[in-house]
This record gives sequence, C-alpha cells and structure tokens, in this order.
Amino acid sequence: AAANCPDLVFLGLGTGLGAGLVLGGRLHRGPSGGAGEIGHLLTGVPDGPRCSCGRTGCLQSVASGSAVLARAGRARGRPVGPGAFRAGLAAGEPWARAAFEEAVAALAPAVVNLGELLECARVVIGGGFGSGVPGLVAAVARRAARYARPGREPPAVSRAVHGPEASLYGAMLLARGPGRGVSPTALTSGRTRWTNAS
Repeated sequence: AAANCPDLVFLGLGTGLGAGLVLGGRLHRGPSGGAGEIGHLLTGVPDGPRCSCGRTGCLQSVASGSAVLARAGRARGRPVGPGAFRAGLAAGEPWARAAFEEAVAALAPAVVNLGELLECARVVIGGGFGSGVPGLVAAVARRAARYARPGREPPAVSRAVHGPEASLYGAMLLARGPGRGVSPTALTSGRTRWTNAS
C-alpha cells in the first residue's frame, strides 16, 4: 500500500523510535540530514519519563519498545522481555495491557499530528516492536481514527511489509541508489528480534 504513496511517514518502533519521511515521492532528510527524529517530539507531559536524550516527555520515552518493556516490568515487579510481554498481552495481564495502552495513547496523537503537519496520506509502522507486538498497529489506527476532524481524516495506518527488517531494508535501498532493489534474502538475521525473543 505504501509503494505508490508519494507522501508517507515510516515509524520504526524498537529500542528507540525513529521516522522516515517521504514527501512528494522523495525522501526528506532536512538541512542537516536529521529529519525524522520523531522519538524526540514532546508528548505534552513535562513530568513524563526521562528520555535517553536527557529530557522528559519525549515520545520514545513512552512508546518505544524499551519504554514499554520497562513500564511493564515495573508494573509486574520483575523484568519483562518481548516474549513475556506478548504472552502477557495474549493472557490479558493488567501489567501488559496498561503498558500497551499507554504506548497506543501516545502514538495515535503523533500519527494525527504528522497528518496535520505534513499532509501525509499514510503512516507505516515497522521495527521490531512495531511489527512484533500483535494488535499494536490496529490499535494505533483505531485510536487515530477517533481524532478525525471535519474535512481532515488522519493518515491511514498500516504495518510495514518488511516488518522488523523494514528499517534495514530501507537503508540498503538508500545505499544502493535509485532504481536498484534489494532482495529480501540480502537481509541478515541472527540478532534478537521481537518476533522470536523471550
């Protein structure tokens, strides 16, 4: 669905939270090449969790995979890994549901804000956490749809086709240059992934 969309944002949710901006069919890098630091957008919660950058209230301090697991672990009373988190969600455990819902509650307004600011038609969610947690993308899409206003629908929200490898795939395409694809078999594996780690 994103292949023919000239205005979209890719959100990579994993250890942190980053974005790739495609505007008018072109990758938007910004003057210094650092456009897309969506993880450091402020959530409006000045006394929120401290981010790795030193500020409080950054989006990634609430919605990244690391932040969600840390929050779930505090609520559970012991560390929580990706597998335990998915199992807790499937079982309806309150510590997992609360951490999940807080991430969704932060991500949905970010999606809507991106639509308002950039007029992007689609937001694609990938990365290890974004692709590895069942129901996350659908929950963000449902919550974002609630923020529609007359004459402006929020961007469509979908899961990245290449899931947890989407960022790597995009980086390889960028490195190879225009018109040169990358075979999915060129992607390396062997690192911890949300889809198979416990």
